[in-house]
Amino acid sequence: MKKILLACLAAVCVVAVCACQKKPQEPLDTENPYFTGKVIEILDKGCLMEVTNSGNGTFPIGEKIIVNTNIQNAPKFDVGDHLRISFDGKVALSYPGQVLNVYSVVKTDANGNP
Repeated sequence: MKKILLACLAAVCVVAVCACQKKPQEPLDTENPYFTGKVIEILDKGCLMEVTNSGNGTFPIGEKIIVNTNIQNAPKFDVGDHLRISFDGKVALSYPGQVLNVYSVVKTDANGNP
């Protein structure tokens, strides 16, 4: 009886430890141009963002950018959320500028930390 109780207790502990572990996140892309911005408006296939962290110097803070977020594995987001955008470095010359070839979209805090 004690062996069965001990085995059950051990099983419960193992399940509890496994259930509490944080799922690993996709590593952040730092090799390609990237920036963090706050979603101002949601569009058909993307969003209008205001840059809050220039990342690797891609855009100045406060710049407004239209970003294509219609990519595979893009998280769901709302107005006010912060996103870290990694892209090919090309920007369409319009106002506001447009980032079309996006590699990854990651939800973050205002400083770009996931």
